[in-house]
Amino acid sequence: MAHTRTDSQTKSAQQRQPNVESTASIDRQRLNVFLGEWRTEGEQLDSAVGPAGPITATQKYEWLQGEAFLIHRFDGKVGDANASCIEILGCDRETGSCRAHTFYNNGLINMWDVEIEGERWLLSGDWDMGGRQMKVRCTISFRDDGATMRSQWEHSTDGRSWQPFWDLTAKKVQSH
Repeated sequence: MAHTRTDSQTKSAQQRQPNVESTASIDRQRLNVFLGEWRTEGEQLDSAVGPAGPITATQKYEWLQGEAFLIHRFDGKVGDANASCIEILGCDRETGSCRAHTFYNNGLINMWDVEIEGERWLLSGDWDMGGRQMKVRCTISFRDDGATMRSQWEHSTDGRSWQPFWDLTAKKVQSH
C-alpha cells in the first residue's frame, strides 16, 4: 500500500533537511577549482603512518546532482598497498563551516574540518592509527592557473609538533 504524506508531514521533513543550498550559495565557485580528474604522484615518508614508499593515484572531483555537495574519489597505491576512498564535501550556509566525510577501502570513516584561507585549503581531523589517535592535517594549494594541486599531509600526537608523512602533487588531466 502506498503511503501519502500530509502537508504537515512534508513541511516537517523539509525542516529536517540539511542546508542543501549551502555549498552552492557559499563556496561553489571556490570549490570548482577541484573539479575534474587528476593524476597524483608523491611519496609517503617513513613515519607513524607507515613505511616510506611511492604514492600514485587518480583523483576525481565532481558535483553531486544539484551541486550542493562535492564528491571526491581517490584510487591508487601507497607503496604496494591499494588505497581508495570516497569523500563528500559540503559547507553550511548559516555557519560557513565546511566538512568532509571520508570513507576508506579499509572500512575506516573519518570526518574533516575544512578551512579556506585565501588560496589555501586546510583539512584537519583525527585518525585512528592501529588504536593510536593522532591529529592529522593537510594543506592544499593550487598553482599553474589551477592545473596543479599540491597536498602536504602532517600528523601530530599533541597538536603542537607536526611531522610530515605525505607529500603529493596532482596534475589536472581532465576538467569538468
